[in-house]
Amino acid sequence: MRLSTGWILLTSLVLVSGCGSGEDAIRGARNQPNDFSGGTNPADDFSSGSTGDSGSSAGLEANEVRITLELPVELAPEGEATRRNLNRVAPDSISVYRTNPALQNLGNIAVDNHIDSSGTPVLSFAEGLPQGPDVIIEASYGDLRIRAPAADADQDVKINPFSEYLIRHTLAGYSNSEFQRILDCVDNAQDEPCPNQHVWSELADQVQDFEIDIPTIASLDDAVELLAGRGDFFRYVSDMADYAIPAGTTSDGIRASSADYNAVFMGVELGQSFMESSLQGAGQWGVRTSRTATTTDANGTSTTWPALTLASLDAFGIQMTALASDIPYGRKTLIHAAGNSFFTRGSGYWQTNSHASAPAAATLLADTRLYSGRAMYQSITGQDSARIMGWTRNPWFMDAWVSPRESETSPVEQVMTGYFSAGKAIELEATGDQFRRKQILEHHYLSALELDLIRASGLDPEDLDGRRYHAMYLAIRFSDNTSTPVAIETGLGDWQITGGSIAQTRTSTTLSRAPDGSVNVTESDGITDTWTLSSGQPDS
Repeated sequence: MRLSTGWILLTSLVLVSGCGSGEDAIRGARNQPNDFSGGTNPADDFSSGSTGDSGSSAGLEANEVRITLELPVELAPEGEATRRNLNRVAPDSISVYRTNPALQNLGNIAVDNHIDSSGTPVLSFAEGLPQGPDVIIEASYGDLRIRAPAADADQDVKINPFSEYLIRHTLAGYSNSEFQRILDCVDNAQDEPCPNQHVWSELADQVQDFEIDIPTIASLDDAVELLAGRGDFFRYVSDMADYAIPAGTTSDGIRASSADYNAVFMGVELGQSFMESSLQGAGQWGVRTSRTATTTDANGTSTTWPALTLASLDAFGIQMTALASDIPYGRKTLIHAAGNSFFTRGSGYWQTNSHASAPAAATLLADTRLYSGRAMYQSITGQDSARIMGWTRNPWFMDAWVSPRESETSPVEQVMTGYFSAGKAIELEATGDQFRRKQILEHHYLSALELDLIRASGLDPEDLDGRRYHAMYLAIRFSDNTSTPVAIETGLGDWQITGGSIAQTRTSTTLSRAPDGSVNVTESDGITDTWTLSSGQPDS
């Protein structure tokens, strides 16, 4: 197990038993009231600069973790409400031990501890923070025992059904050899670079970003099995668990120090809206497409282009790729109400929003695939309106195709990926600079296609004169029209560029849906269009 080291000052604010072994490290903490008034509660600190977890390492030393125990309402009715229908409570006791895929207790680990100013337990690891899956923190509350991996990227360990799922269905799913390969990677036991060593701590952290509500009456077993039945959660955890196992062949990284890409993004939604009282619970279809966003503030006007950035890092002798994205998008939706009534909400109804991912490490495999676990920033729209909405997005696993590079020092020119994720729109209540969650306004489920093309400077439209390109497209149209509320068109064609204009010829297939559910398919050939070509490229 690789442990980060450093000299620290350990201060015990509460005298407790078992400090040396980790067993019952916080015995008696439950006698404290369930009042965490000085701490961070994701229910009342919604911020566009964070992911849904809103974890905080404020006030922690480099070798410390903060412990939060969250249980379904039925199991802890007196606890403080937080998000996802969970209540947080003070644990009766906490133990820390090393384990294996059989989930055996292989021996306690020495920790020191104290209760911080918010009433939350803090554990200090004398040899540095665990980074692999072999160290477990177990909390007891009454007759209940619930676990979490100690490795957590933000040092804010939440012990709840999401972390218990990782122990039961993921850690226990490794073979002994797979488990050892992960530990060797974390330890860097072979003295070779192992880009995957960050994955397990990211996984332990990012499961807490999922916005999945646990039923208030659920037992712990019920809650864990509900998560096992959520396809997006199950698939994300499974993909990340596999990603944590070192691959046979990895690339050192994208060695160009930084490469910027223009992003083409399209997302197709299916969800449920609670925004309008007369249409409560109505189904909702939607489409999102990338666009430029112009904002004006005290510092002047600025333009954000849909973009991805890849950068190489060389930390501790390990070459690693890091990526982040910020993609403004426009949105159109179609509400499908009872009685097969349809109501459009066009792009003017929705403010331009942002599909922004938190910076994270990635692995380039054999110069053909780019892997990363992607956590999404929350966003807020309507801050100056009567209704403020907070938008959350669940993490997703990036398995992207990348174009071949000319050399190890050349950047990747193209990145293409598709993925699925879910999220919520939540009404917010503003109190000063803080936002508190209120009722859920939407559940949305999004399938996305993203194409990132390296940004080049000095493009002249005349350089394209005389060139011919193949083209394909997908278009979706929503309408209040009672005969054809939805039409989806796809096509193939050619572009001929001459004198700054594009002459397009294409064939298309259109699938349309009638209110009664019947579907009609039409084919069209020999369609022609003429477009004007101009440069909209931002300066690189």
